[in-house]
Amino acid sequence: MSRIFISYRRDDSAGYAGRLYDRLFSYFGSEEIFIDVGSIEPGQNFVTTIEAALGSCKVLLAVVGKDWLKVTDTTGRRKLDDPDDFVRLEIATALDRNIRIIPILVGGATMPSAHELPPKLIGLSRCHAFELSNNRFQYDTRELIKVLEKILELPIGGSVGSPTQLLHVQCAGCGTSLGQFPAISGKFILTCALCEGKTVVEIHIDGSVSSYQAN
Repeated sequence: MSRIFISYRRDDSAGYAGRLYDRLFSYFGSEEIFIDVGSIEPGQNFVTTIEAALGSCKVLLAVVGKDWLKVTDTTGRRKLDDPDDFVRLEIATALDRNIRIIPILVGGATMPSAHELPPKLIGLSRCHAFELSNNRFQYDTRELIKVLEKILELPIGGSVGSPTQLLHVQCAGCGTSLGQFPAISGKFILTCALCEGKTVVEIHIDGSVSSYQAN
């Protein structure tokens, strides 16, 4: 089960959340990370899937953009004030279960204060935030990965799939490092944060690896 849960609001920070997922996926592998778009299969119950994912996670990354507090529904009500809002449910559940929460501030967002949050989410304002900048995305995510390794109790520089065997993957388009990848057989598609090109990585049963640019 996934131990890293990425919470975000599509109207606020979908681009940042997707880019963050790609970076963490390239390092930790898909089994360790939950995000609604890539982790919920067609036909699955959205609510029960999220609850199950929160039940196994050790850390929730709450991606907060400039409009995170202000996004409203079709009636004009702030979404955070809706008890059934998914983002509110995700964070409230994590707070109730004492799951570690790291607010990820993106796009110049600032940390919400207690008086701006619903009572159920006031605990979020006491969580130390991590700023993720476009200009230093690679550096920031490397620092975040170090924090996550400690939370997940991984060896520094290690990974979940195979702590002793990691593959270094480069973008097939521009050659930029895409990070270390656990040597688990399968086919994966990684997105480069620099050129935004997609690289297909195939890890074979014999441990060999091939990579090429996606069409």
